[in-house]
Amino acid sequence: MSEADYFDEDWQNSYFGPNYPRLAQIKKAYDPEGLFYVHNGVGSEGWSDNGFTRRPG
Repeated sequence: MSEADYFDEDWQNSYFGPNYPRLAQIKKAYDPEGLFYVHNGVGSEGWSDNGFTRRPG
């Protein structure tokens, strides 16, 4: 089974490698409000662990 580690602390690198910064820019351009959220997905570090609250900053 090919499944990512839900608890991986370095998930940006593990899942996306050197592509993460570029993907984050694209995500910000097309989803500036962060409507599309998934745990350990591009841009998810800006949200609480449960995905209901934006983190400050």
